[in-house]
Formats: sequence, structure tokens, C-alpha cells
Amino acid sequence: MKIISINRLFAFLMASLLMVACSSETTEPDPIPEPPIEEPVEKITPSLHLEVTQDYVRSTYPADNDQADLFTESDVVQFTLHFEVEEGKEYAEMDDPQLFVTMGEEEKEIALTKEGDHYISAEITDLFKDQMLEVFALRAVAESTDANATEQESTTDAQIEIGKFGTMTLGTFGEYTDDHIYKTVKIGEQIWMAENLKMETATNSGKVYKIRGGEVISDYVTEYGHAYKYDADVVPIITALEGADWQVATVEQAHELLTSLGGIAEDPNHWATNYPNIANDVLIDDEQYWSFEGVFEGNNSSGLGMRGRGDYRFSGDYIDLYEFKKLSTFYLHADTEYPRILRAAEGFFGIYAETVSAGIRLLKK
Repeated sequence: MKIISINRLFAFLMASLLMVACSSETTEPDPIPEPPIEEPVEKITPSLHLEVTQDYVRSTYPADNDQADLFTESDVVQFTLHFEVEEGKEYAEMDDPQLFVTMGEEEKEIALTKEGDHYISAEITDLFKDQMLEVFALRAVAESTDANATEQESTTDAQIEIGKFGTMTLGTFGEYTDDHIYKTVKIGEQIWMAENLKMETATNSGKVYKIRGGEVISDYVTEYGHAYKYDADVVPIITALEGADWQVATVEQAHELLTSLGGIAEDPNHWATNYPNIANDVLIDDEQYWSFEGVFEGNNSSGLGMRGRGDYRFSGDYIDLYEFKKLSTFYLHADTEYPRILRAAEGFFGIYAETVSAGIRLLKK
């Protein structure tokens, strides 16, 4: 009985193992799920933004300005570049930008140093010296290195034409020497000094500028330039400038200036010619240089920068200022016995024949 039972038990176990083996051969395993397909993230190419250090120029312009005047007021300029981005948007990674300057047909790269998120140039002095910058363009370029970016192309977002403002120095001419650096401005086809002459002569050397014999204006020459006498100063200076690049403007050239600014002369052949339609904001400088009874409207949109220097009376060691911050004049060259001046005051501009002292502002030949 025991032997039969063992045989039966053995047969049962073998049958069970056979059934398990057959079962494992026919059962399909569960499929492994495939990973989800990730859609590429659409990223935007950021635009470049170009700025200029405020200490050196009048204004800055965004890089998306295709053409604009960049108002340089000195020989020293410094540039800043950075990428423009908005929160909540996906942007492609960009290489460090490059900045190029083009003068005429020559293009030069300007070296940039990264400071935080900005790219700063060194102070540039030799590139702009004694130039009106008429053919001067900037080009900023950066390339995307992000594989997920939708566009793989260079970004050129800074193209700025510069051609309105510059600087000049007279140096030695005739018996005179003047090493001041003066701002200049191009108006129409003319290039004018954008401030009055500061050169000393025998008539104004050492003189103290006072408001009608009262308050002394210690920084007067720095802000407004010197006063000059016509016979003693202007006539010899006109002669000395004959071989120079600059001149005392003629009455006709002054009419051209005012016409370029939109003025219409009442009578261009009269000894006193008004241009009543030229608004204050065209010619006169900031409010600190003027004292108007009405609403101040000057913003110096022309760049000529006339300041309320006043009317002059030489008196010993003093130069008395009448109508200080209310009147601005500079000499013109006229082939008559009477000198002419260009005169600006509240609400009117014109050309007059006067024998009083005035400033000098030169025009490029």
C-alpha cells in the first residue's frame, strides 16, 4: 500500500509540474508602456538693446530704432548692450553679443566686457575725435545656440545713424589760440558751434560778470561764453579766421539757419528782421538758463542751445549784465558800418543791427 501511494504521489507531482510548464509557455507578458513624446518647447529669440552711457551723450535709443540721431556731446563714448526679455516667456539661449561700428566703408569691432546681465564697452576716445560722425552706424549681433529655439539665425537689432552733433577745437589761428572743446550741431546743411566762444581777449580778460553791478556770476564764462566788443574783438577775429575752417557767419547764413528751422522772415532785406513763427522750443536751452514770465517752452530741439546770457555793458573791471536770462545774442559778419547780431528772447527771434557787445558763435566754412 505504501509503495502504491508513493507512486501515485510522484505521478501527481509530475503532472502538476507539467501543467505549470505548459501554462508558462502560453501566457503573454503585460506590455511595457512607451514614454510620452515630448513636444519641443517653442522659444523666442530675445532682442538686443543698445544704450549709451548718459554722462557722454544727450540721449539713448532702443535697439529697435532703425535710424535715429545719437547726440554725442564729447569725444568720449561708452556703450552698453543687453538682451530684452519679458517674464513668462521662453527665450532661447544666446551667445555673447558683438558690437560693430562702421565709419564710411570701414567696420571695426568694439570689445565688450560682461557685467552681470549687461555687456559694457570700454570708454572710446579716439574713434570720435573731431568728427561730425555723419557716416557712423552701430550693429549689434548675437546668435542662438539653443537647439530648441524655433529660429537659428543672427539677430541684428541695433542700427543707429549718428550725424547731428559733434565737437570742434579752434587751436591757433592768426594771433589767437583757443584750445577749448566746443559742442557743434548740424542744422540743415550748416554746422554751427552749439555754444558761444570762451576765448579771452584783451577786452574781456580778467573781467567779472555781474548782474547790473550786483550779484557776481562766478561761472558765467563756463555756462555762457565771453562777451566781446565789435571793433576791438570781432573785426580782428574775422580777419584771423580767414585761413581757418570756421568763420563768423554772415547775415545771409543766419537767415539760412532760421529758414532751416522753419522760420519765415517778415522782411529779409530789412536791418531788423523778425522770425515771429519760430517757437521757443526750437532754439533756446533748458529752463535753468532763462527766466520767463510766462510758461517756459524751451527744449532746444534744434540743438543750437541759446542761453539767456543778457545784454552787456563794459564798465572798468566789470561787465554788467542787463536782461540776464531774458536775452541771448551773438555776432554776425556784415559788410556795413553797423554790426549785426542774431537775437533770441522770449517769444521772438531775429537779426538786428546793434553796436552793443555780444557773444561770438562760429559757423563751419
